[in-house]
Amino acid sequence: MSFNELIVEPMFFVVSTILSIFLSVFANIITPKLSALLSKYSSKIRHVQSKKKETFSIKVKVASNDENKVINIKLDAAYLLIRSLLIMIVSFFVFMTIPYFIDSFTIIILFISFLLVTYSISTLNNAQKTYNIALLATERAEKIKEIKYLVQDAFNPYDDYEHDFTDPEDEMFTEHLNAWDEENI
Repeated sequence: MSFNELIVEPMFFVVSTILSIFLSVFANIITPKLSALLSKYSSKIRHVQSKKKETFSIKVKVASNDENKVINIKLDAAYLLIRSLLIMIVSFFVFMTIPYFIDSFTIIILFISFLLVTYSISTLNNAQKTYNIALLATERAEKIKEIKYLVQDAFNPYDDYEHDFTDPEDEMFTEHLNAWDEENI
């Protein structure tokens, strides 16, 4: 029996109608539960991402206040990069030893090489994140100096104004710095 003959049969219409109704009811029952599960999962992911971003911005702000910390962070990034490259080289050497082993060990060696490459890539990503922290901290430190200079120029220290309210220098400085932080961090 060909497909065209099967479609013409009345039994095909009855079975396909019953199955489509069953699938529709099943989908309507499952959809809200699946949607709730995905919503819960995505809110957890959003929470974790916001925590990571907050930690990142705190690291940048703390490092921008101390030039030695920026240098240390850059050295840490360089160390992570070198470690990643060495692990990658070891992984390639492990991979190149495959012809010297029995065929039953080939999968184990491939697996070890794959694990080393994965760890190397993870270390490389950590080096990149660390360097980004140092780079943003350096830019923020330069921006702090620039804003301080602009604020001091805008408000001459010899002006006669009342000091019974919030100092406009501090207010202007924090306003500009917060705007830069929002834009760049």
